[in-house]
Amino acid sequence: MGSIKKIARNRYVRLAGGNMLYAGANEIRRDAGGSLLNYALEGVHQKAPKIVDADYEAPQEEEALNFNIQIELLKEKREFVVLGVKSFDEVNENSVLTFKIIITGDAVDRWELTVKKGNIPVFTTTSEEVNNSISETWVEGEYLVQWDGFDNGGVFDSALFDTDEPFRAEIRAEADFAFKTAVTKNFSFERKEVSWVDVRINKNTMRIDATLRVNLTDGGAQGLNSGNRVPHERISFYNRQPLTTRSKSFDDLLQMALDGIYKYWSRHQGNIGNGIDIEDKHYEIFVSAINTSNNSMPSPEIIFNTNGKPGRSRNWELSRKLYYNDGYLQGEDRWIWPDNNYINNDFQHTSAHEIGHEILLAYGGHRYSKKHKGTSTLMQSTIPNTPYPTSGEIDIMKYSDEAYYPRHFFDRSVAAEKDVLSLIWLTKLELK
Repeated sequence: MGSIKKIARNRYVRLAGGNMLYAGANEIRRDAGGSLLNYALEGVHQKAPKIVDADYEAPQEEEALNFNIQIELLKEKREFVVLGVKSFDEVNENSVLTFKIIITGDAVDRWELTVKKGNIPVFTTTSEEVNNSISETWVEGEYLVQWDGFDNGGVFDSALFDTDEPFRAEIRAEADFAFKTAVTKNFSFERKEVSWVDVRINKNTMRIDATLRVNLTDGGAQGLNSGNRVPHERISFYNRQPLTTRSKSFDDLLQMALDGIYKYWSRHQGNIGNGIDIEDKHYEIFVSAINTSNNSMPSPEIIFNTNGKPGRSRNWELSRKLYYNDGYLQGEDRWIWPDNNYINNDFQHTSAHEIGHEILLAYGGHRYSKKHKGTSTLMQSTIPNTPYPTSGEIDIMKYSDEAYYPRHFFDRSVAAEKDVLSLIWLTKLELK
């Protein structure tokens, strides 16, 4: 007698002579002379196919597979830093969330794992992608699958992990056209370090966007009624009267401060910073700031200052002031009216520097921030023998004992790569 058998994972049957026929929605019949006849089944809803042959024995029904699948999120490593950006002390950080898949009973042909935020899928992977093969089955055992926090579009957004709506992971397993599903317990995160920075990382474009939340407030103006202090000979020299009204509104200065943060904390091809390196990957990073009182970092008040000594900006626990010094200013030996371009560039540079103090404090601690990365004392006196570099980058957070800025000072100034990387590290998450 000829043989009839089911070929695994399809709906074909093999008849005597080796011919392959599809037995999906039709009835295959061999008449007495051995010829094959094909009769379409009547009706819209057709029954399962059958093979009728007087000379053949009917195949035995296959025993249903008995398998089970479970999934859980492992919490031995509760902290998570995207891309594994190292801490200030160069300690390696955990960069993945790990799920354990448990298969019992018969082997599973394939599975699909989906991480959801509420009911919205964020990330999906399959056994083919993890195992890199569609031919191997997944036998009874435990398997670990890791997720780096990026969605299927190759984007990580730290803001996604901040909301109260929990995550969960679902897995759907298949074995011989039978399906079973399993779901983890809900899980969520909280910020481990600060709440005033978010990052969005795109692996496809190799671009990072960091957003700082600052709370710059209006500190008013001082010196507008003190024009009589300016010596007459200096007024004659500049042929300009002392300011009695503001040359810049608070809104003007606020925007200039935000622009300064963007200019000096970003590192991309458009400035001397060029970018940052994380392991063997090169990214451009763009750092912007929004002014808000919600989840914002401690920030200085902006003060318009004229007709007196230049105000010295600072940003620490007991005093937070950011000065825009314009008009006549009293120097050590004479009064001057600085060039307007210099005034604006210096204010933007100072804005980035003062906001940077809070970043350095959160990342490296009090000494790293208040001692300007080793170039000043805690009382803000400059350490001797700290010249500006003769070429390349000038760190916006360091002091120098040189009396004058070097050429192209503002074009060469930028936040150091390690300090910019800290913005990513400061988004560290912890499983609740």
